[in-house]
Amino acid sequence: MTSINAIRFNEFSGAMICDEQRHWNDERLKSLTAEKIRLVVDPRITAGIRLAAAYGNTGTSTIGEEIRHTIRAKVDGKYGAFEEARGGRAPSMFELAELAFDTISEIKHRHVDEQLRGRFGFDTLDFAKGSYSSGGAKVEISQKDVIEAADDMISWKNKGKETRSVFGNAGILAGYSPEDGFRIFQFSMSQGFWRPSASFFLALGSGSDSADFSFMSWARALTVDERRGGLDPSEAMLAAVTAVNEARANNLGVDGYYKIILFDGSKKKGAEICREISDHRSRLLSEAAAARSEGLLTGKAALGLFDGVLFGGMTFEKALASLWENAPAGGKLGRFLRGYGA
Repeated sequence: MTSINAIRFNEFSGAMICDEQRHWNDERLKSLTAEKIRLVVDPRITAGIRLAAAYGNTGTSTIGEEIRHTIRAKVDGKYGAFEEARGGRAPSMFELAELAFDTISEIKHRHVDEQLRGRFGFDTLDFAKGSYSSGGAKVEISQKDVIEAADDMISWKNKGKETRSVFGNAGILAGYSPEDGFRIFQFSMSQGFWRPSASFFLALGSGSDSADFSFMSWARALTVDERRGGLDPSEAMLAAVTAVNEARANNLGVDGYYKIILFDGSKKKGAEICREISDHRSRLLSEAAAARSEGLLTGKAALGLFDGVLFGGMTFEKALASLWENAPAGGKLGRFLRGYGA
């Protein structure tokens, strides 16, 4: 259960944002420990070939971490030799998406095979052949109940619990390449596809219904030129944080500090092409967005905070002071942020 999101500002820049809540076991115990979006391109590669990308996963946290780690290892193996002084051709984001999908497919098949071997003693290839070897002897796969159960585990057509932790995963890859600019891609294990996002924003996870509605409500007021690549980054990030706030208010499994990853391919240095904000500043921005939605902070004041923190180098202390300076009299904002009704 989660909220992972990506948004495209223009040809060169965009962002990803997610929450950090996860749960485990049948009691649905929760913790604020998940890193649902992580970079899959090492910063030294970004410095060398100006490629920057991150992958966010919704579903099983351990499989999501395995996907991110494996994609990053593959990218490092293919492009890690491009040092800053020498450089090299960066892959396009489409090439990176293909690599990510191949990785996701490999991990899916490996985990399904592990489940099959653990329960029946054969894997997907054996099932396709109709037999497997056990103790040096050939064993035919002929029992009707075994065939039906194995087929369900492999295809997940009946949404069985045996492989739910595998097929229940989906993800977003977003980032910048000098070859094709900033791009967003969607992946699904259950449906076995990858595709570029058809919109300038994409929301996945248990909070996607609320986030999508929030994004669409905001997008309706944009001009055609803005929607097609002329978004104001501060306004877009205010909309993105507001969308995650809506998911947190309405959906189970969304909470904690938000992680924000900003991409800007117009910058020259690797540290400026890709930046992460996931500390007290992101928490403050989520509170500023909530206050603005509640009518306790003007849109101008909220945008000033977003612009200063995300793009102007404003410190947390200055941002906090600005928040209270723009708060209405009577302590309404303080009560609201502590959970009281406005």
